[in-house]
Amino acid sequence: MRILVTNCHTRMGYAVATSLAAAGHQIIAAARRIPSMVAALPGVIAQIAYPDPFIDSEAFLQSLSDAATRWQADVIFPVHEETFVLAKYRARFANYLLLAPELPALLQAHDKLSAYHAALQNCVAAPLTIAVNNAHEVRAAVAECGWPAIIKPRFGSGANQVRCLRDQASLDAWLTGWGGTEALLVQRFVVGCGAGFGALVWQGRIIASAGHIRLREVPIAGGTSTARCTFRHAAMERAAHSILQGSGLDGVGMVEFRYDADQDQFAFLEINPRYWGGVATGIEAGVAFPVLHLACELGQIAPDSEMVRPQGQIESRWLMGEVRAAFELATARRWRDLREMFRRVPANRLALDDFSWTRPGVFTSQFLAYMDGLLQQRSFGGHSQQKDHFFSRESGQS
Repeated sequence: MRILVTNCHTRMGYAVATSLAAAGHQIIAAARRIPSMVAALPGVIAQIAYPDPFIDSEAFLQSLSDAATRWQADVIFPVHEETFVLAKYRARFANYLLLAPELPALLQAHDKLSAYHAALQNCVAAPLTIAVNNAHEVRAAVAECGWPAIIKPRFGSGANQVRCLRDQASLDAWLTGWGGTEALLVQRFVVGCGAGFGALVWQGRIIASAGHIRLREVPIAGGTSTARCTFRHAAMERAAHSILQGSGLDGVGMVEFRYDADQDQFAFLEINPRYWGGVATGIEAGVAFPVLHLACELGQIAPDSEMVRPQGQIESRWLMGEVRAAFELATARRWRDLREMFRRVPANRLALDDFSWTRPGVFTSQFLAYMDGLLQQRSFGGHSQQKDHFFSRESGQS
């Protein structure tokens, strides 16, 4: 089939396109910048650039529509948060198979406050989480949660706008710079490291599942994983599955936890109802999420089929993120943690999210797209603000 894959300027899009191409599909690579990371991938028949889906939604949608028509696509395969925009305007792509859940289910899963209550209803431990709208509510919520306290957007991804407030001085400083327009949450801090279970859920059934535990993040205080390895934990996996099965999603999602290995305890944090940063770890371990996702949409998964799980132990690293993490560790003089970057468990097979010896342009294309994004943000701004407005408006929070 001919599949238009978005977000091909990132490692998530690269992982999805690589998996689909390996299964014999032809790829129309759509990205914020071309040549994209998948430019030299066998099976790529075309590349197109599109504008920011939140700043200029109309131009974004028209770019994909024109490309799908020109290259006779069969499938539109959104990867990251552009999934929400395409789900809203799915009627414009009625002639194609659009791999996006219905917008109400997406928004409910993406809403961290709603997901928090869903976890509690499923008897899954979760840190106290309080919605706040003004400085007075922030101070009251921090007093209830205690130090340190986490401030995070109600709708968001990665480390964007997440702050860890450790004392009254840091709270006062943060409030001074807060515009008071975002939908925010205050959350009690949980000891441990990041862990997650990504899964493909279809009609209430888990088709495939893969867990990972984070080895490093960037920013190093907590954010997006730069190194992770395959992780198995039966109770955490059951908790993730119960939350996803109750979400109403038909598609992929990753349930994020905080895990205290010393106490063998975990706490729910949030749901990412789209392809996640570490999806390559599961794919490398034999769980071809994109291929299985497409098979579900095409009705090719038998009702009695066995759940697909990882085969083997993978340690995967996001090379560009590792470079930044190394710089931050050196700046913080955390020499022991820096040395750990050059070690790995011998039993783990090492895989890189964003580098290929046979396709050296993969890393370069990613780096240039990242720099373009920074320059656009500094010159024009707007992406985070417009994205916040989109989620608030569509969720009825504005």
